[in-house]
Amino acid sequence: MKKLIPILLLLSLIMLSGCSKEQNKEQNKDQVILDAPKESSIVTEDLKIQLKGKLIGEGLDYVFYQLEDGHTYLASGRIDRNQDGAFDIQIKLDKPPDNQYIGLFLYADENNDGKFDPEMDGQTVLKNVNLQYE
Repeated sequence: MKKLIPILLLLSLIMLSGCSKEQNKEQNKDQVILDAPKESSIVTEDLKIQLKGKLIGEGLDYVFYQLEDGHTYLASGRIDRNQDGAFDIQIKLDKPPDNQYIGLFLYADENNDGKFDPEMDGQTVLKNVNLQYE
């Protein structure tokens, strides 16, 4: 019985740490306010998109973005916030999408190295918006 108590305590700690990681992921989603573009916004032939919003919270000084059409990555990069947490940048797609749908995804830097690693940083989507190409 005495051998069982340390094992149960260890299992409890593991379960609690897993729960807190899931809660942190959910809280991170509320740290990005995206004013533009709005859901179903139109991307025109000039392939330019205005990204405007705010990053809230300590430790979220920048996010990574990716735009894709379901088949191809169309643009990716990093968005840095100003002192107030706001950002306002214009990006241009590298090429037109293969279809009329474009997904915008914002990611946190999971390992805090300043570089986007799709396998590491692409695990937690902070915000996503579906756009249309005309």
